[in-house]
Order: sequence, then structure tokens, then C-alpha cells
Amino acid sequence: MTRLLAALQDFGAPPVTLDRSHLEMPDAVTAFGEPPMRIDLLADICGVSFDAAQVESMEARVAGEVLPVIGLAALLANKRASGRRKDLDDLAHLSGDTPP
Repeated sequence: MTRLLAALQDFGAPPVTLDRSHLEMPDAVTAFGEPPMRIDLLADICGVSFDAAQVESMEARVAGEVLPVIGLAALLANKRASGRRKDLDDLAHLSGDTPP
């Protein structure tokens, strides 16, 4: 958590984002920035455990930095479990499923 907070501070995140107690809450969502440069920090996601997501994660190089990225199976499980229209649309495009 200390490294995350230091990175957020270096990135220029607003002070409210640097609230450790908020970031550790199970359903916490912290967002800052504006699309397409917006960052969403999610403490938990539905449909997949942290351990399952980590097992299939991969690394992506972004602006010279190596970042862990959720694997496709975990992403699809999360999109399916959320049930939100935009996630079901994403699911249809990513897997060929037809949204309800």
C-alpha cells in the first residue's frame, strides 16, 4: 500500500485519493483524471477473486512501465457478473456473446 500511495502522489493524484483507509475499504472505488487519462482504483471486483485474477494476469508495457493486467478469462467473468449494460456490451464484443 505504501508503494501505491507514493506512486499516486508522484502521479499528481488529488489528496482525497491518498486516503489509505478509503482505499482499503472492500467496495471502494477511487477515480481521478479525465477520460481517456482517467484512472479507476477498485478495491474489489465482482465475479472473480483477487487470487484467480492474479493467476491469469499478464504484464503490459505502458509508457515504458511494466504493469500487471487482468487476464481475459477474469475480465470476462467480471463483465458477466456485473450485469451492467455497458459491461454486457463489452462482453459481446470481447467474446462474441449476445447481450440480453
